[in-house]
Amino acid sequence: MCDNDIQNDQNAVKCDDEHVALTNLIASLKLDVDENKKIQKQLKKANTALAYELTECKSILAETSTTVGESNTPKGPTFNGRPTFANPMYLKKAQSEKPCLYEIPHDQSDPANRLVPDREETLTLERESRSKLKT
Repeated sequence: MCDNDIQNDQNAVKCDDEHVALTNLIASLKLDVDENKKIQKQLKKANTALAYELTECKSILAETSTTVGESNTPKGPTFNGRPTFANPMYLKKAQSEKPCLYEIPHDQSDPANRLVPDREETLTLERESRSKLKT
């Protein structure tokens, strides 16, 4: 029976040791949970602040892009990015304000800029080339 008593005492000590270890582990986990909750609160605050800053930046960007777009784009109808004018008075006014937009190159050394008058010879060549295309 002595052996049983010794065995029971050893089992009781082991149980007490396990109980202490589990108690320490639970206390440690509770501390970790509390620390994680604090960190989550801080992250939520930081996330809210960043979201507010992002909306501010987006609104500033939108305002800036509309003002830049308004200043760069001509008002009214355009052709290839250049304004077209129904009233010649407005065309003359625009030409006087920004003449570089309305300059036409007259470099005669470039074959693309040479004006060929519609003479009889030109018209005859045109007719011949069209008749060749038809046949």
